[in-house]
Amino acid sequence: MLKYLIVTDNKRIPYKAILHEINPNNIAFIVPKNLFDPQEKILARKEGLKIYEIDNYLENGLIEKYCYDLYQDFAYDRLIAHAEKDILWAGKVRDLLKIKGQSYSSALTFRDKYLMKQLLSKNDFKTPYFAKIEAASDLIKFTQSQSFPIVIKPCRASAATGIKILTNIKDMDEFIQECLTTTHESNWIAESYINGTMYQIDGIIEEGKVAFVWPSKSINHWLDIKSGKVVGRYFLEPSHFLLKRLEEYSKKIVLLFPLEENAIFHLEVFYEPNSDDFVFCEIASRVGGMRGRNVWLNSFGIDLGAEFIRSQAGLDFSLPIPQIAVPKFIDGYLLFPKKEGYIKNLPKHCSIQGIKEYKSFIEIDKNYRASQNLSEISCLLTISALSEAEFLSKYEESLKWYEENYKWDTLQI
Repeated sequence: MLKYLIVTDNKRIPYKAILHEINPNNIAFIVPKNLFDPQEKILARKEGLKIYEIDNYLENGLIEKYCYDLYQDFAYDRLIAHAEKDILWAGKVRDLLKIKGQSYSSALTFRDKYLMKQLLSKNDFKTPYFAKIEAASDLIKFTQSQSFPIVIKPCRASAATGIKILTNIKDMDEFIQECLTTTHESNWIAESYINGTMYQIDGIIEEGKVAFVWPSKSINHWLDIKSGKVVGRYFLEPSHFLLKRLEEYSKKIVLLFPLEENAIFHLEVFYEPNSDDFVFCEIASRVGGMRGRNVWLNSFGIDLGAEFIRSQAGLDFSLPIPQIAVPKFIDGYLLFPKKEGYIKNLPKHCSIQGIKEYKSFIEIDKNYRASQNLSEISCLLTISALSEAEFLSKYEESLKWYEENYKWDTLQI
């Protein structure tokens, strides 16, 4: 009988229902301390689940040693670590213990922005002009061939963390002073700025082939969260002029990457109207972030998050993948940035018709800094509509609702 180790900091995921074929006695959890309260741990252990706690594994490398030590007593056959932050170290542990699942080399190709763009460019796919930046000289050389603005990204960060737009020499000098050293240990990538609309494609790999994909259109760019703009995305209508091209493009891209037989992917690409061409942005071997899972579940009846967990467990997908299908709804979500200031009023509910979910991430009567990345938002809305026009109408209504209900003041001392 196979054994399974799940590493998570999210207790809301219904692992028991997702992995219903597996005997609870063959499942162990590694979780941060205090994730489960005492009563929850008692109930879990009564079901046969094994719970192991560790101090915040997100901030140190001890989790790899902990997984190794646990293997000596609980020789698990599969490691399930579904969050984006866990993909690299989980690959290392699988390699170390010689267990099945995504290897470190595969995970790295989907995580390191420089490596993935190297792969695409070698296969004649259009990418931004890019270069590895380890020292000031690398950036100076880059600016000799590329004009401002320039995009600078950490090679392995997520959620738009650490991304900077350099618009002039002054910005470049500040970046060099803050982020580069003479030891040349930095790990950044510089890219030319792409003027285009971003599209995002989520898809399912089944038995080594792309079984199903559906694209979304971005509202603004993820980077715009730093300048105070609302960002988000929504499903394309079946009649959208780029739908088929985006599907075919994604299928060609995915087959270049070392994926497992059953897997989930998330691809981001720019469309340049002037050239009528696509420019690759990045790809990940996971579910699209934020509320991508929720909108897929409502529109297609497919829980991509659950299927991602099952794929790591080596199980077949739980639902038949549609061969010919269109979304029931044009669903999407909006992420509202924090402002720099003091929040003196925020609503408990959103009464706009068609809002499937409203969640606030800030508390009243507190100071906040302006959003620096996608993990720093004031609230989110998921929207369900019957057409793109209806979705965009609700988007405009949501912007007005936010300005009327979220009351910000100057920072309080």
